[in-house]
Amino acid sequence: MVEANRYRLGLFVLSGIVLGFTILFLIGFSGLFEKKVRFYTLFKESVQGLEVGSPVKYRGVPIGKVKNILIRGGDKLISVEMETPLTSIELSPGDADEAIPAEELFDRFFRQEVKNGLRCRLEFSGITGMKYVEIDYYESNGIPKIPGSALKNIFYLPSTASMWSDLKTSVSDTLAGLGSIDFKGIAADLSAALKATNRLIDDPRINNIISKVDEIGRNVEESSQRINSIVTKERLQDIFEGISKNLSALSNLSAKTTEHIDSTRPGDTAASVRDAARSIVSARESLDDTLHRLNATLSSLSELLTALDENPSAILRGKIKKDALPSDSD
Repeated sequence: MVEANRYRLGLFVLSGIVLGFTILFLIGFSGLFEKKVRFYTLFKESVQGLEVGSPVKYRGVPIGKVKNILIRGGDKLISVEMETPLTSIELSPGDADEAIPAEELFDRFFRQEVKNGLRCRLEFSGITGMKYVEIDYYESNGIPKIPGSALKNIFYLPSTASMWSDLKTSVSDTLAGLGSIDFKGIAADLSAALKATNRLIDDPRINNIISKVDEIGRNVEESSQRINSIVTKERLQDIFEGISKNLSALSNLSAKTTEHIDSTRPGDTAASVRDAARSIVSARESLDDTLHRLNATLSSLSELLTALDENPSAILRGKIKKDALPSDSD
């Protein structure tokens, strides 16, 4: 009786162990019985950090794993084969047709999305340096051709350069552009220009010209001060008043002479006197015109003195119009 109970207990324990291993086996290898689809892509850049078993993600969602990584000897491209379960992407109700196999529906889906810009791209997984394959939509110019020969019975999904690869390309192009600049030639030209400038500055003729210009400026300023001290506004006013008084006296004299001649009328003598009076009137008009011109000349002289007082260098540069803008040479 005791032996029978031991036998039953041992059989029960053994059955439990076998059942546990069977459950673990089914859980661990359940993926072996799941339908999957395989596809591949080609990379021109380094795939360091990408390994067999690395994740494959569709817009950040894990959908499969990397199954194989090969180097093609002909074009030196890196071939990365991937697989994903058919259940990883749920097809729309319009695509779920029982008469069409799931593999064909999956193939149709990928072919259509490639036209819309679906591409494979290498991305970093954290800071460890490991990489994974990201499937997402990027800008594209149509459907690219398959480089070289395509693998049979495996769908080809085009790839695009990673952000790191684009950055390295941009840096390389920038460095190449900087390398093409003739810095030595630029430095030589700059050095020659500085030497020529120094020679020009040290030229005695330039120093002589500068000295003469300074001397002319001092002479102009001294002349302006002398003219201002000789011809003042009060003196000009006195001259104008004296001229006005002389004109008035001459006018009165002419009027009295004409009146006296008209009242006497002594024949020939009167005619001679009238001729003399007319000569006096003509002389008066000529003197009047001369005085007007003198007045204009004095006005111009006054304006000149005022201008020289405000800007002594005007005697070298000439008169500047008020509405003209100053140029760089001024």
